Amino acid sequence: MDVKSIYRPVLTSSTKPGKNMRKADYIYLDSNASTPLIIEAKQAMEEYYFDNFSNSSSAHASGRRVKDAIEEARAVIAGCLNAASEEIVFTSGASESLNLAIFGYHHLDRDRARGKTLAVGAIEHHASLYPALETAKYGASVIEVKPEFDGAVSAARLEEAASKACALDFASFMLVNNETGVIQPVAELVNVAKKYGACFLCDAVAAAGKVPIDVRALGVDMLALSAHKFYGPKGCGILFVRRGTRLAPRTLGGSHEFGLRAGTLNTPAIIATAAALKKAGEDFAEREKHCLLLKNYLFKKFEIFAKNNIDIRYNSPAEKTVSSTVSVSFKNVEAERIVEYLSGKGIMVSAGSACSSKSGAKASHVIEAMGVPFEYAMGAVRISFGIYNEICDIDILTSALVSMLKK
Repeated sequence: MDVKSIYRPVLTSSTKPGKNMRKADYIYLDSNASTPLIIEAKQAMEEYYFDNFSNSSSAHASGRRVKDAIEEARAVIAGCLNAASEEIVFTSGASESLNLAIFGYHHLDRDRARGKTLAVGAIEHHASLYPALETAKYGASVIEVKPEFDGAVSAARLEEAASKACALDFASFMLVNNETGVIQPVAELVNVAKKYGACFLCDAVAAAGKVPIDVRALGVDMLALSAHKFYGPKGCGILFVRRGTRLAPRTLGGSHEFGLRAGTLNTPAIIATAAALKKAGEDFAEREKHCLLLKNYLFKKFEIFAKNNIDIRYNSPAEKTVSSTVSVSFKNVEAERIVEYLSGKGIMVSAGSACSSKSGAKASHVIEAMGVPFEYAMGAVRISFGIYNEICDIDILTSALVSMLKK
């Protein structure tokens, strides 16, 4: 196969990365879990650790300079999402953003939740699924909408669920699934939710840098991001809140972030987040081509499993997933065993299932909701590429997997 990288020089199994290309002594194929800090973000944040360290709420000149830098970063992020600056709220991460969006929504507080109806995707990340389910304790009715067999939640299924309930007050659906990489039809889901007058929250954490995100085109009321998923720093989240969407703060204290989140702002992380998100947009086409090349090469290399009578199943159709994510199941092999074996070989991937020695293997809620047969669901592994991965990584991964599974 003729391999030529668009994003950076490609290495094959017969070559090794130069010292300037990889500092870690392992192969990282778990970019959906976290990404390294790109140099542009690192350089942007360094100034605010010492030279401009002031509290942005301070009234003096030094504080005002920091405040201006934060507002400039807010404007950059807003521009990347086609939002207004005053619609961008900074948090500590996606989990806080999603919790603020759900528990802070004025119709879902303890006194008003009774009798309200929420629809949430059965394949959502626990950071949004669990808060949605928690509202049932306040008297809300929560509907989990299952996906089709291809891993996407269809507008027809949301329509069916809402019509049966005869109401819909809140809907929470992700843009890209973090385990399978399947792109969800959010704009279509929004149309159904709006027909019932529902507020729509979108978890776009696994989508940032992988698909274009335009909050106006999507029509969402709220949308959450996490910086460390697109080569920004850990500890910084973003919540887009459309004008007119009523939220109450979950953290009380000062009047920071338009009164929605008290606490001194994490200036270095915010500045770096803006730099990383801007870079993701500028390099989108190059990154897409690079990851698509890796993904196609992986599919080609994985043909070796059939030749060795190793039974595998792809958990999401290639044409409906982002280029950086592949979910594959190995029949009758626990995913945790695969992850541990590969880790011992210096190859980092993620399990798409959770296994317990006490209760036996249990498929992840995402794979289970898709209706994947148990003998495959228990062996679901997620391989997610990043901008620093190379062809040689896939060669080494495939070789290690064949060595393990043939035994």
